[in-house]
Amino acid sequence: MRFHRSARVLLGAIIWSVASLAGCFSFARAASASSGPSVHVSTDSAQMGQLVQVTGTGWAPVGQTVQIQLCGQDALNLSNDCDQTDQYTAAIRPGGVFYGAIDIHFPPSPCPCVVAVTNQGGFSAVVAPITIRGARTVPVPRPSAPPAPVSVSAKLETSLSLSSWFGGPRAVTLVLRVTNRSSIAYDSPTLSVNVGRGANPSGFVVAKPLAPLAVGATQVLRIPVTLPAFTVGHYSVRAEVITGQGNVASVAGTSSYPWGLFLVAALLVQAALLVLRNRLRARLRRPSEPDVSADQPELEGVPEPVSVIDLRTPIDLRTPALRPDDAWTTTNRLVLLFPEESLSCSVEVSACPAIRIQKTTVRAWADFASSPWDALHEGSSWAEMAGDSSPNPLAPEETISYTSRSLSLELRVTAAGPELRLGDDRSVLPVRVEGSVSIDGQRHVVDVESTLEQTWVVESTDGVGSSVSGPPAGSLTFAHAHGGDSFYLYLAVDGSRVGWLVRNGLAATIVNAVRRVEERFGPYPRRVTVDLTDDLGRRAQASGTASNGMAFREDGDLVLECRTEWDLDGIPALGEDRSTVELDAWRTATRPGWRELADASS
Repeated sequence: MRFHRSARVLLGAIIWSVASLAGCFSFARAASASSGPSVHVSTDSAQMGQLVQVTGTGWAPVGQTVQIQLCGQDALNLSNDCDQTDQYTAAIRPGGVFYGAIDIHFPPSPCPCVVAVTNQGGFSAVVAPITIRGARTVPVPRPSAPPAPVSVSAKLETSLSLSSWFGGPRAVTLVLRVTNRSSIAYDSPTLSVNVGRGANPSGFVVAKPLAPLAVGATQVLRIPVTLPAFTVGHYSVRAEVITGQGNVASVAGTSSYPWGLFLVAALLVQAALLVLRNRLRARLRRPSEPDVSADQPELEGVPEPVSVIDLRTPIDLRTPALRPDDAWTTTNRLVLLFPEESLSCSVEVSACPAIRIQKTTVRAWADFASSPWDALHEGSSWAEMAGDSSPNPLAPEETISYTSRSLSLELRVTAAGPELRLGDDRSVLPVRVEGSVSIDGQRHVVDVESTLEQTWVVESTDGVGSSVSGPPAGSLTFAHAHGGDSFYLYLAVDGSRVGWLVRNGLAATIVNAVRRVEERFGPYPRRVTVDLTDDLGRRAQASGTASNGMAFREDGDLVLECRTEWDLDGIPALGEDRSTVELDAWRTATRPGWRELADASS
């Protein structure tokens, strides 16, 4: 038994060491990779007066600024080709990113045009091409490069070095082949060799004159080069031949890693883990358990009287993080808005996997219903959850069916964007809904964009469901425009807000929002305006007109739910405006004071 235990420990040590060595290799490769600054433009074609978003990655140092401007003629003459009247200065944020925007105007030079970004104090720009519709385009003259006087090819010959495996210097040989391609004989060409990182290394190796180089002649040189101690990653050796007609350079690269040090570190860590494991095993061993480390005879044919627990399996005693799948109940809500008709339908499914019960609530309405019984349909159904069903059937890639009285649903939901978490107990997912809705025998084909809202409740220690803290009741407003622009805004009565704004395919978090009820139809907000600002500094204005509405009670509150047609900065959009008012306030408010109370509640 002792032999088998030792064999298993040795095998585990070998496997862990190999995995650690592979991890070190991956880390070293990732550490050696580098990327320069880059510029990204929200569109590759723009027109006069259009606002274009500009972002950048890989910029340094953090805290300095970059200058963004529009230039013609590929910004060959940076200051002369660029529009100096409309520049944008953006700060470099942590992580090397910046955000900015410029208005499109014709640059002083004709196109081809670029968006040029220069660092503070820099003299060269990183550019991104852009087409300006209606701008004059003139080909950029490109000076022809003179023929190279000589051709230079370089390669490195490396040999296995035990000392370099443990951080020592590494010797390589640079093999250089120089050929005179011109019609001039060079009496004293000069060779310069440098070593270091990148394409233009600065470490000096040698600088000396070469033998005369006749027309068409070739020289082959072998030059010893030493890489410094503790070399990690990629190194370059640059050879430059200088003649009276110009300079020609060639770069050869190699990589070097102290694999021996990595292996020693992996073995030391493995040894420390084995010592820690043995100490934990000694502490967890029961007092009545015999010491299996001593040699004892093995009994053949006699079953062990107790079950064996393998304590080598890691046991995580931490409280698991909350996930919607672990919730006591989940409530998913979907709104169907028919673009061609003044018709709305909401589907809400509350599922409780703990007791295998789910409740489906469906409401359908047209015009303005003053109560649920004035709507086309308002009903709920209870059902047992199948043993193999998902925690909530109203979810992406799932089909939900509902039939009650004169209403029948057959819907399939498909995710149309990334899920966005809002607070600790709410998430929102842009979706596409396909299927059909039948009301009073009339079938409506469904193929619309919508928003799937998910909230969940966890079970407290006393067994009673309690909601995770989230934004309090208030107003919910969202809109989807054809082409992808959209917004989702949740405003709580305490002034807090969550949501996002999507413009030109780029989503950002809303940091400031104002919702105003401009006109009411009875209790319903008939006309609503929303002003939004996201964390990229973009602003949006939306004006919505409700085409129908429905009022119903929910947890002691009155919910006003309206299908709303929006104008999102001139783009038609379709969405919803939903607000919550305390039911007691609704009952006790006088008619003259209702407008003020409702506006404050919104």
